[in-house]
Amino acid sequence: DGIIISVIITAHNRKEYLLSAVNSVLNQTLDKSEYEIIVVKNYNDDLIDGFLGNAGVTSICTNRVPLIEKHYIGINASRGSIISFLDDDDLFHPKKLEIVQDFFNKDKICFYHNSSTSNYEEFNNNREFVIKKPLIYQSDNGMIPFYELLKVSPALSPSNITITRELADFSFALISDVTRAADIFWFSAGLEFKSPIMADENTLVFYRRPQGSVSRATSPKKIAAFDEMTKENILSHEHRFNNPDAKLFLEKAFLFSDFRHALAIGRCK
Repeated sequence: DGIIISVIITAHNRKEYLLSAVNSVLNQTLDKSEYEIIVVKNYNDDLIDGFLGNAGVTSICTNRVPLIEKHYIGINASRGSIISFLDDDDLFHPKKLEIVQDFFNKDKICFYHNSSTSNYEEFNNNREFVIKKPLIYQSDNGMIPFYELLKVSPALSPSNITITRELADFSFALISDVTRAADIFWFSAGLEFKSPIMADENTLVFYRRPQGSVSRATSPKKIAAFDEMTKENILSHEHRFNNPDAKLFLEKAFLFSDFRHALAIGRCK
């Protein structure tokens, strides 16, 4: 039916940012006939639901809490062969889907991760840019060393991740009891799948720093709390994966509990 990309936007309790996230996807340079939007949230709201209905957005209400479960609820309702995730408090660059579609068509990847910024001025002014050449990695292929992928891969975040339906189908058997760290899960699953994965330095997502967000903490106390949560998240995934690269990623991420920075500046090496 012509749908190529399904964008799954997830929200839990929070309402104030959701329509901005939806609008960032509605305002893509990619033709609207080539993508669909699915919102998965745990509440009903007359104003929000009316807007979504008028915009042709599929809205699903669920009482499921884990993010990965919301992802799969959206995946099961979607029609696309390519699936992009977006948290309700983040925004897509207007060119994101056009760039993503091109990479998936040309490079036959199963997993894609772009860069992001919390600087809105930088994000908003970056309407025209030269596309940087991303790194592509495949297990047992030798396209690039695995550590090179880790050095260039930006901070993991669900809003930066796009996958193929084949990877989603493959990963379904691995999600039993996954309750946290969807980003770590998807990256590890991409390695487990043994198809090419891409790390892209292009800044295609703006992420907010909501008040009280542990994952975007800046104070030493909150960073320490996030580090402990990260270690627990990594340990929760170790038993799921057998691929040596996936295990290596989880091992290095655990050793450097501030794994977001470890990935970005290559401290895993």
